[in-house]
Amino acid sequence: MTFNEMVLMKAACLALCLFLFSPAVTAQSQQRGLSFTLQGGGGLSFALILNDRVDEGISTSGVEFRGQLEGSLHGLLPDSGLRVSLTGSDILLPGTANVAGMGVLFQYVHFFSLFERTFCVGAGMGPTYALAPTKDAGSTWWALTAKADFRTEISGFSVGLFVSFQQLFMPQVEDPLFVTFGVEVLYSLFGRPPIREEHHSVPPVIKHTPQKTVVRDPHDADGDGVPNLKDRCPTTRKGTRVEPNGCRPIADGMVFADLKFLPGKSSFHPGAKLEFLRLVEILKANESIIVVISVVAPNAMLAKKRADIIEMILKQSKIPGERIKTAPQVGRGESVSFDFRLGL
Repeated sequence: MTFNEMVLMKAACLALCLFLFSPAVTAQSQQRGLSFTLQGGGGLSFALILNDRVDEGISTSGVEFRGQLEGSLHGLLPDSGLRVSLTGSDILLPGTANVAGMGVLFQYVHFFSLFERTFCVGAGMGPTYALAPTKDAGSTWWALTAKADFRTEISGFSVGLFVSFQQLFMPQVEDPLFVTFGVEVLYSLFGRPPIREEHHSVPPVIKHTPQKTVVRDPHDADGDGVPNLKDRCPTTRKGTRVEPNGCRPIADGMVFADLKFLPGKSSFHPGAKLEFLRLVEILKANESIIVVISVVAPNAMLAKKRADIIEMILKQSKIPGERIKTAPQVGRGESVSFDFRLGL
């Protein structure tokens, strides 16, 4: 390896780090609950060299700078995913030299919630190509790197701790091993890591009591102009336009003002219980229609969980499962709306 080649290798590592922090435009796809995220960032760590080369003047500790580009696929298993990372690193050994490396890591990641916050642990390994312009005459070698990390999201950044072990396959050196541990910060270039909410508040099962036709009530409880005796939707919000049966006209994209979730969570807004009752009344007054639950959330896992919760509540409220469809989507913002189809 010539001096010019070593300089080019260093420049490539530096260019990779600069690229990771530059703006990026990418696309996202979703199928059957799967979601993809692309993150870029870097880290700073303390490095130890576990070998017996102190007598040769080789430093046993140093500082590592690293940049990385990560692609993650979530939703293959519950609360889990796969991650592939392209990493460039430079270990500075005071008084000795630098050790530059580029590698690929394949990791399994798992998400869990603690103290109302989502955490992620990852573990895996992969090959690394390294070079060091030391007294070994700028030798190059391959290494096997194993890495474990622990992260959470803070202000839009994935922040965490990591430890890695790099077994070097270097001629004439027995069992050279690098151990590094430090911090890393990554920013989402595309998509967002899943938000896992372990606990969610589900409104109580809605018990719908049919109208008793033997009772004549001249009053209009919800003020929609339809007497209680003929009103199939007696809890309609005041001021809402209704049909002769007292229910809102069915239309795609129907929204219920308080039937929504708290931001980033699968817990309902406090006013969701009454809105669920209004939805159930409409469905029971129109027994030939199928409802499609459309939920938009920042990531596929959260969107699917919210849609499943709504479906479960409707089933508990005696709406047949064959009349309920879900359509979770990944997108900007968070929303819940309902479309309607004529059943066969």
